[in-house]
Amino acid sequence: MLSIQGKLTFILVSLIAPLVVVSVLSVEMIDAERERVMSALQGAEFISKVWNAGLDEGAAKQALALQEDLQPDFRALVGDLSKPLTTISDPDAPRHMRLRAAYDITVDVAGKSKLINLLSEETPTLAAVLFDKAPELAFRVEYLLSIVKKLQTKDEFNRYDAMSIQIAAGQFKTLADSVSMISNAVPLQLDGEAKGWLTDLGASYRADNSKLQSEMAKIVLGSGDYVRGSDIKIDTLLPVGDAFGARLLAFWKGGMTVATRRINEERERLNLLYAFEVGSLGVLVVFGVGASVLMRRSIIQQTRKLQEAYSKADQQNRALEEMRQHAEHESMHDALTGLANRRFMEREIRKCLKTAKEKNIGLAVLHIDLDRFKQINDTLGHAAGDHVLQHVAKVLNRETREDDVVARVGGDEFLVLSFSNGQQEPLGKMAKRIIDSLSRPIHYMDNLCQFGASVGINIVFGDDLNEFDSDLFLSNADIALYRAKETGRGRFVFFSHALRSEVEISKSLSDDLILGLQKREFFPVYQPQVDARTGECIGVEALARWNHPHKGSLSPAVFIPMARRLGLLGKLDECIMEQALVDLRSWDSIGLHVPRLSLNLSEHRLADSEFLTWLETHDLPDGRLSFEVLETVFSDDFDDVRRYAVDRLQELNIGLEMDDFGTGHASLAGLLSFSPCRLKIAREIAGPVDTSARHAKLVSGIIDVAEALDIEVLAEGVEREKQAQILRDLGCDALQGYLFAVPMPASELPKWWHLHSATGQRKSG
Repeated sequence: MLSIQGKLTFILVSLIAPLVVVSVLSVEMIDAERERVMSALQGAEFISKVWNAGLDEGAAKQALALQEDLQPDFRALVGDLSKPLTTISDPDAPRHMRLRAAYDITVDVAGKSKLINLLSEETPTLAAVLFDKAPELAFRVEYLLSIVKKLQTKDEFNRYDAMSIQIAAGQFKTLADSVSMISNAVPLQLDGEAKGWLTDLGASYRADNSKLQSEMAKIVLGSGDYVRGSDIKIDTLLPVGDAFGARLLAFWKGGMTVATRRINEERERLNLLYAFEVGSLGVLVVFGVGASVLMRRSIIQQTRKLQEAYSKADQQNRALEEMRQHAEHESMHDALTGLANRRFMEREIRKCLKTAKEKNIGLAVLHIDLDRFKQINDTLGHAAGDHVLQHVAKVLNRETREDDVVARVGGDEFLVLSFSNGQQEPLGKMAKRIIDSLSRPIHYMDNLCQFGASVGINIVFGDDLNEFDSDLFLSNADIALYRAKETGRGRFVFFSHALRSEVEISKSLSDDLILGLQKREFFPVYQPQVDARTGECIGVEALARWNHPHKGSLSPAVFIPMARRLGLLGKLDECIMEQALVDLRSWDSIGLHVPRLSLNLSEHRLADSEFLTWLETHDLPDGRLSFEVLETVFSDDFDDVRRYAVDRLQELNIGLEMDDFGTGHASLAGLLSFSPCRLKIAREIAGPVDTSARHAKLVSGIIDVAEALDIEVLAEGVEREKQAQILRDLGCDALQGYLFAVPMPASELPKWWHLHSATGQRKSG
């Protein structure tokens, strides 16, 4: 039987032992928490160094050494970071790629070191800003700037470059809320420079983005004076260069200073708690049961708080992860159609390229562009356009294979990325299915939406995969798409190197055309026009020619379509008109009076107010000048701007002639409203009158209409005497063609004129 002392000792030991055990366990838990805090502190310091290296090219050279300086336990915790650190340390890597690598390291290290958990306990907004919103924003800003800087080194700037900027800038829309979130984050005790950067960015974002989108839209539509990349004036809309890097670095230093201060406060609290727990164990031994009971209560309460803190941190961590996944999905997908966007497609191209090399197969891309989509937007509104785009997304998902990647990369442009065995037939069948499906009209409310699609296809297979370039991969598909649209739309075309050669030749000729206008290589030749009855020469038509330095004399069929695409028809018109007026005055000076000088005028020039100003600044021959315009100018939808231009030309005593009549869709109402002084029957109509009774009847009908409206009639393309006689008998007023003269330089016209005056009229009589 135990003594009283033994019983008391047993009771004391029974009471103290569990408390000691609990205290020891509590100390171990606190120690583990201290280690977690130290790990988070190391993570914060490491992330600061990574961002410093990503933004500072000098620091970037030592980026690989950052992992070597880590403590062994922390290095084992975060794993191998050599790949993104290699990107950061690469002196040739663009800064946006270094920032992307810094972002990847930030997310990885912040999660593994539990830095996000600690900051989320009291400042979840700071955690979201540092490890999600701000890095993504920095990467996107720098990426846009890299595109701008790249384009500024180019000799020529085209609509596809503008679209690249517009698409990259459009990605900022998903970050508008993030900017506001960063700017309004509380409590963020950042220093003045860092907080100022965020405030400025938040305040100016929408206005700057609106300006940027507007400028890019002008370029895509072909307006403005943008020709070369060096003419781009958008870099002032966003923080650039060293200023951007310095501000971003200040933000990260400020943000991580707050994070480090918060972690140090937690470490000091745990150190005090640890010392208190160790001291309590001594008190238990020295002072006995009473102190042990009090200590046990404190330990239990502290343990409960720690457990609650762990639970709260886990919940917040899950919420942050859900937010991150949601933001990642939105940044990679098109909100309207749910399809992948260009950024997602670029990532998938890299992944699929690796798979293609491993499996020895090829890659193919289909570039799909909708036909007549703009008319739907313009006539039925953007809601109808959105309905069409959603329908297209469903069709593409249905008509493509399960492992194909479908993306919307522009307003009405889509890409399909597919594996290929190098054969064209399977891809051709897929393209045909897509075209056939999209050619079927769909209903929107009470309206029928009729549209179609054109497809350009590019295949890379075999050894070409070893020299794969994603930009070239997509560019070649775009070239094929352009050819599909150029040859009639509603069809598909496969890319070939011959096709690229044609494009390069066309580009070279386009460059020559721009230079040729500057060097005044374009000049007029003149084809006489004669009175059908008397044979008297009543005027000349000025026709443009190009004295190319290497290709010789080129006809309008070569350069007019190109000038139209380049928006240079107006300058070409002015060049020919100026020289023709000089030639007319030269003829007058030697006694050769040409009653009428006819000049071809581009249709859109009538809607150009600067054209009228140009005319009013030149010395024009009164009543002897007329402009030939296509009959489409006189259609029923003649707008007020062109109507005013026609009225002003009449005030200047300049005639208007309807060229190539019979090949367009001019209406009688148009003729009545604007009464051109002459109809020029197209050579396609007048040419066969001596071999086709139907053509003769058609010409006779045109002449009857013209006589009823008191409009002169001239027939073009007259090459045979019998043809001229029939046209004369049908009532044509004037004739023009090789039967009388070929187009000739200004210097040869006087000789022909005098010779024709001596012989031509006699033959006619």
